[in-house]
Amino acid sequence: MHIDIAQRRYAVRLDAPLDISIPLRFNGEQPNFFNAPRATAQPFESGSFSGDTRRGGSCNVEMYRLIPHCNGTHTECAGHITHERVSLRNVLQTGFVPATLVTLVPEPARQTSESYEPDLQPQDRVITRRLLQHIWPRLRPGFGIAFILRTHPNDAEKRRRDYSKHPAPFFTLEAMDFLNDRGVEHLLVDFPSIDRAN
Repeated sequence: MHIDIAQRRYAVRLDAPLDISIPLRFNGEQPNFFNAPRATAQPFESGSFSGDTRRGGSCNVEMYRLIPHCNGTHTECAGHITHERVSLRNVLQTGFVPATLVTLVPEPARQTSESYEPDLQPQDRVITRRLLQHIWPRLRPGFGIAFILRTHPNDAEKRRRDYSKHPAPFFTLEAMDFLNDRGVEHLLVDFPSIDRAN
């Protein structure tokens, strides 16, 4: 399959996708935010029916308990911060979206003059306009609609990180203005929230 973006043709390998997700392991180690209860799964049972083939059930039927904002990565839209309960399905109307994946090391807040409300604290780690300005010229034309940010360190510990003990980085106000000014419509990150946990 081929697609044309910004007057260039690209081959798309639908048979060879690259998985960059952080899978949620129900009942196992998983990222955690705000000391939320861990995501769990258990077989559904009703009368004599068991939703577990290991217990004699005819099929596996699981009940899940999770808090998407706290038990791993998730997708949100404006409805996350507005009184109106806007759903992602109400705003995401496109199919495939050209995306760029970049890896950055968050900056210590004490090394930037950028801002946040409430004020940055010395221990904060932030994604700054300066970091984004540095990598932006390397983006291919047409691939800024969706911007995927992976942060370092990008080790296996990220799959089970307790963000109450290891606070996540977040974006400065100037960094968000920068992305908005460049027409980014979809921002994907590998930490629980683009703003500070407070």
